[in-house]
Amino acid sequence: MQDGVRKGKTGQNGHRLDLRKFAEDLSLDGETGGAIVDFYAMSTAISIRNFEKGIHEIFPDLDLARPGTEIVSAIVERLTKNISGLKGDILRKAAHEALLDAAGLGYGPERLDVKAGLEKFLKKRGPRKILELLLSRYVFNTIWVRSQDAMRQQVGGRSLGKHMLTLERFCVSAVKSVLDEWETEGKLEGLTRKKRLGALLIRTIASRLVE
Repeated sequence: MQDGVRKGKTGQNGHRLDLRKFAEDLSLDGETGGAIVDFYAMSTAISIRNFEKGIHEIFPDLDLARPGTEIVSAIVERLTKNISGLKGDILRKAAHEALLDAAGLGYGPERLDVKAGLEKFLKKRGPRKILELLLSRYVFNTIWVRSQDAMRQQVGGRSLGKHMLTLERFCVSAVKSVLDEWETEGKLEGLTRKKRLGALLIRTIASRLVE
């Protein structure tokens, strides 16, 4: 178990994070599961075809004749249109970050080319990797946004960054382990078609957090 993250009861030092409540919240993410399926289906279509054809396979009327960052924002809005409140805000942030990160934001001095960057990333690393980026950010942000104030009071501002990084790594590890299993079992292939698998994926990750 990593320092600063506890799956069960609060530790004796008084600042280990109890993940059970967050896991319960994540396990109820039915609407988010549908958005995850659409995100993965879109990413798979781009990896097989190209950026324009892949996007239009999922969102036929999306206008692609505009700057890449605006396209990303439009994609995210379409993906999350049925998800409101804080849950929707967290998912939008996670999807936006995952798409821009995959496209190459911050990796060079040249101007960001979202279309070319995303297509290159997905053809080289596959849709599973960008799904991992999305889910890791979503799970981490779901927990952190609800716990950072309490954590700051318990550990102090100087230690907060360390605990945040520990939690982020833990979430990445949990997501990766579940996706590894799903890929081995052939479930990821069905994720592009079956909405129920999106909700099941979120529930499985939530369970992994507290195993």
